[in-house]
Amino acid sequence: MAEDGAVWTWGDMEEYSNRIANWALAQKWPANTTIGLYMPNRPEFVGTWLGLTKVGIRVALLNFNLRNVALTHCIKTGECKALIYDADLSECITEILPQLAELKIPLFAFGGDQEAANSVNASLLQPALDSSSSLAVAPAFRASARGAKIDEPFAYIYTSGTTGLPKAGKVSHFRFRLAGGTFAGLFQWSQKDRVYCALPLYHSAGGMIGIGGAFQSGATVILRKKFSASNFSKDCKKYNVTIMQYIGELCRYLIASPEQPEDKQLTLRLAIGNGMRPDVWTTFKKRFGVKQIGEFYAATEGAGALVNVGDVTDSIGYMSPLLGLIAPARIVKYNQETEEIVRGPDGHCVECKPGEPGEFIAKIQRKFGVSNYSGYTDKAASDKKVLHNAFAQGDAWFRSGDLLKMDEHRNVFFVDRVGDTFRWKGENCATSEVAQVMGMFSGVPEANVYGVSIPNTDGKAGMAAISGVDNLDKFDFTGLVKHMQKNLPKYAIPLFLRFLPGAIGTTSTFKHLKGDLRKDAYGSNVKDPMFFFDGKMYVPLTDELRTGIETGKIRV
Repeated sequence: MAEDGAVWTWGDMEEYSNRIANWALAQKWPANTTIGLYMPNRPEFVGTWLGLTKVGIRVALLNFNLRNVALTHCIKTGECKALIYDADLSECITEILPQLAELKIPLFAFGGDQEAANSVNASLLQPALDSSSSLAVAPAFRASARGAKIDEPFAYIYTSGTTGLPKAGKVSHFRFRLAGGTFAGLFQWSQKDRVYCALPLYHSAGGMIGIGGAFQSGATVILRKKFSASNFSKDCKKYNVTIMQYIGELCRYLIASPEQPEDKQLTLRLAIGNGMRPDVWTTFKKRFGVKQIGEFYAATEGAGALVNVGDVTDSIGYMSPLLGLIAPARIVKYNQETEEIVRGPDGHCVECKPGEPGEFIAKIQRKFGVSNYSGYTDKAASDKKVLHNAFAQGDAWFRSGDLLKMDEHRNVFFVDRVGDTFRWKGENCATSEVAQVMGMFSGVPEANVYGVSIPNTDGKAGMAAISGVDNLDKFDFTGLVKHMQKNLPKYAIPLFLRFLPGAIGTTSTFKHLKGDLRKDAYGSNVKDPMFFFDGKMYVPLTDELRTGIETGKIRV
């Protein structure tokens, strides 16, 4: 079901995806060709990638918030040979037409009219689908060399990682099946369940767990293009929702919204997601009558995962000793000053004791003919996430980049992220990417970007320390905002700016020092000029404004 009232049966999805599959065959794309999919949440998003994968085509699931440099980068790193885009995003396509022309990528518009498609030299997709067969591709074809293989990528899901522009995380058919099957199995999804998904389908939570879980259980999915706090309870009551998907930020918005009569009339047996804050957890359950919180911890491309099946308050999962025999995972000591994993006298990593925070790592291994670490299309980026010789010569472990801690009952809790990434609005933002974009603006000689905490919010907001500005009175704030809005998604635009009088400190290897800047954050003790982004423009950060931000009177 979609918010516009459209209802798709499993038969409808089968027929639509078959039309896509037969249309794709007519394009004569070789097996394992990658096609970019740039589309908001809608049933056709699922039907399109499903149809393409039926005939051995890989799909790059592009974040529809990305524009310009980041969007072009994702298309390139996914090695897309064509792009299917939603006509509602035509403006974003127009902005990168020169780059697309250089890549010689054919464009297919979903929706819109011929005149709009002609303006970007695109073909309309719907007329072609209308004349395409809705019959399934022959079993003999699916079993051929062109058919999908379980350990090959069916899609690329993009993640910021810890440095640089978004990376294309490889998601195999096995990983997709495992994600949906695990959650549907652990939490006993059935055909009676109705799953409410307002999360973007280009990410693994909505696209793999929500859709994948429905595929394997027969549950109904209620799709929303964009989350709405004011419509949440009304939607859940209207559609008799039994399971909802969340990210922490979404739940915070919900409890901050005015109470509605429908809040007490819901049938939510399960809320499943990650990033729910401890100060939100109990309030959220009580207000909306949620019987169980299924918080989990995982990485789209990585090894290892944790799931809170026992509804333990504030926990992101349980480190099962039994599961550890099959899929080993550890929490190891991490030095936050040197930003390195601690090794003992024997050269091996040192496991943390209960209550002691450390980095979560999971052993990389190949079982059942498949690997539990997919990595990225970029081999160098994949290798950076691997820790070698952790507990034995020759072993390899996936580095999560997150600090966790485990209690004496083996329940695990999130502590913080490490490295050069901050998470805001449920999205990972690479500081180097934001700094690079800011540095492309002529008025910014140098920018050091980092994440800072704001009371009663999830994750960390972006903040940038700018150096080399001689005359702040003449600084072009309007130009900087326009530049960042054009080249960064909304959630990556720094919420705070700090103008430094001197040069930005660096390490011996010329990396920006961020420790002291993170500690200072946007506090009143900072004497340097600071500014706050109110959604339209950067304004001076006054004590009154700071208080409003910290008390929640000013929404961020």
